Amino acid sequence: MKKGFTLAEVLITLTIIGIVSAISIPSLTSAVQEKAFNAQRKALHARLAAAVSQMTTVVVPDSPTLEYDNISETFIVEKLNKVYKIKSVCSSSNLAACGIPEKVTPFNDGSSFDLPNTFAGLSRTHLSSAPGSHYRNGNSLSAAFKTANGESVAVYANPFCSSPSNAGEFSDNDACINFVYDVNGSEGPNKIGKDVGFITVFNSRESDVVAPVLLSATPSSDSATYDNAIAICESAGGRLPDRNEAAALYLNSKLLFGESDDGRGSFRSSTFWTGSVDTMTTAYVQNFYSGQNSYNTSRDRDTASRTSTNSVYCVENN
Repeated sequence: MKKGFTLAEVLITLTIIGIVSAISIPSLTSAVQEKAFNAQRKALHARLAAAVSQMTTVVVPDSPTLEYDNISETFIVEKLNKVYKIKSVCSSSNLAACGIPEKVTPFNDGSSFDLPNTFAGLSRTHLSSAPGSHYRNGNSLSAAFKTANGESVAVYANPFCSSPSNAGEFSDNDACINFVYDVNGSEGPNKIGKDVGFITVFNSRESDVVAPVLLSATPSSDSATYDNAIAICESAGGRLPDRNEAAALYLNSKLLFGESDDGRGSFRSSTFWTGSVDTMTTAYVQNFYSGQNSYNTSRDRDTASRTSTNSVYCVENN
């Protein structure tokens, strides 16, 4: 005689399945979504890097003033459009038409804020001070375009990167273009590190295009030697950012840490290791408050003894 399940047993089994599904499906969905975002981010980075490599120079000639409203739109129309398939272009007054979200949530999960509309506005340390002699990025307005693949990209062009003041002394001087993208347009979650991120182009000629993604919104260490910093990031499954990636993190610090205090009083005066070695005994560092990366104008970047201690931010492996 065959014995079947009772109704009570079936109901209990279905209840258990329902509970397990309710717990596991959201996390599985989130993991799948995150993988998709990462794949789209890497593909967009590769396409934009390939396009920039075809340009003789990245920016249009310097502006005589800090106000240069049309440079970002000019870059899209006159330069990028010749080497990259663009679906539509939007001016600074109509970014939403290209799918650019009005508000974004910073990487540290702080309060959402209006996406900055100027190059200088991307950095937290420029929020309360007008660009000066060493903040050579200007108040040029952003513009945007929509790609043939459906991504929305805001463009922040720096008219001064080709002939900076105090050359090599500050990150701003080498940064020519900053892209802030949303891989799914204005749809959610509109969060940095998820569907929204940034790609920065350094140097007007022989450009370096970087797209660093932080592993954590807080430093992995506040006091580590260079060799220890490498080990810390490797154990976390990442690596130290190279010197241009570290500069990109500084330039986009508002997107990473929002407008409010980040909870670390030392953040504004901290110096962070990069993974770029200068000599057998020195390595490059990045100041996250001033953006300064060279205390000696005869050098390309500031360097520190590898036995000294600095703070550590780790980024995802490429």
